[in-house]
Amino acid sequence: SMTIRGEGSAQTSIQQGLGKQWVNLDGTGTIGISDSLNTSSVTDTGTGDFDPKFTNNMGNTLYSGTGTTTSGSGAYSTVAIQSLTTSDYRLLVSDGATGQEDTDPVMTQIMGDLA
Repeated sequence: SMTIRGEGSAQTSIQQGLGKQWVNLDGTGTIGISDSLNTSSVTDTGTGDFDPKFTNNMGNTLYSGTGTTTSGSGAYSTVAIQSLTTSDYRLLVSDGATGQEDTDPVMTQIMGDLA
């Protein structure tokens, strides 16, 4: 465990500040991982519904995640991260109007503690 001095006298834990998993995937047609870190696979569980699996599990389910997509048919597409477990999570992509949709790319990042 290492800490560094941040702004002023505040100290930051390097371990806590590092991303633990990320994935850039093609969520259209045959799903494919374009690039990733700590991602063993992604299962396509339905339209706009993906299940990324960690290579190295998280230590608990209290981690945080964000997601985005740069494509989609709606005026705005959203990415939601749900159903957190220590080995995977659900990734839902919605076009904001008609429901879930498959897009390319879909990108997520996870922060938290590894097991």
